[in-house]
Parts: sequence; C-alpha cells; structure tokens
Amino acid sequence: HVDNDGSGALIESFAPIDWSCQPGAWMETVGSTKQNFETCAQICEAGYYHVGTDTALYCDVCPTDATSNAGAASISECVCESGFFDWNLELDLSNGPLCAACPLGANCDVAGSTVRTLRLLAGYYRQSTNTTDVRQCLDHHSNETTGCVGGVWTDPADQCADGLAGVFC
Repeated sequence: HVDNDGSGALIESFAPIDWSCQPGAWMETVGSTKQNFETCAQICEAGYYHVGTDTALYCDVCPTDATSNAGAASISECVCESGFFDWNLELDLSNGPLCAACPLGANCDVAGSTVRTLRLLAGYYRQSTNTTDVRQCLDHHSNETTGCVGGVWTDPADQCADGLAGVFC
C-alpha cells in the first residue's frame, strides 16, 4: 500500500511475504515483492510429495515402484503401484512403502496392496496375513474346482470353501 510519511513524499511499503508452502505444494520460482505471483501455486504431481511448509522449489519422489495422489503431503501417502505390494509389516510408514513384485498366486492389480491385504487368486493359500509365502492348493486344477477361494481375509479359515478347513483347505 502507499503511505505518506509526513514529508509529502509517497512511500511504497509491503507487508512481509509468507514464503511458506502448504504441505503437498511447492513454489515454481521465488516471487518478487514488486511482481504479481501466486505463492505455492504448484501442487505436487502424482508419484511425488512435499512435507512441511518450507519454501521448496521441488517435490520429493515416492520410493521405487510407489506412487501417490497429486498434492501428497507426506511420504506415508505413497503406496505401491499396481503389480506391487508393500511387504513392510511395520505400522510406521515414515520411510514410505517397501514395494516388491506381486507374488505368484496373488492379485495386486490395485495400487496400495500390502502384505496384510494381498488378494489371493482362487486356488492359492497362505497361512497368515503376515506372510508372502503363497502356495498353490493341492486340489487346484482350475479356478472353479478348488477349495481355496482366494480373496482378502483376516481369518485363515475364510480362504477355504464351505465345509473345508486347514492348511490348503
């Protein structure tokens, strides 16, 4: 705004500029007090994130084989891409996902699969949600005739067809 300092001279004064960015955003170039600019108008693209409110001129990339939604504000928002799963059993996601190729017998078609949420194909079995040891069921001749129904489950008994139980159903 323009002020009069009492001498009759006009003085331009500017309010301090807040150079901080919202999490998930970044600033393409540092603006000038005499130019028109939009602070932090750039949102991190999918596959990237920006933590904090510093004046970053870039976004950080998600770990290998991981992605995120646009505007991600933390590495914990990065998830494994389709075809991969996060084999990290820890609940602390501060280092991001540890992505590995989807094991044979599992379906990781949806981004964000984890070791605990691995969707098994019909005809495959695993002993717990904490293991990546996926085995073909002994009766697997086709997906229609197997006692191992596949899917996502929390109780190992749920991966067997009705009337069947135990390892490999």
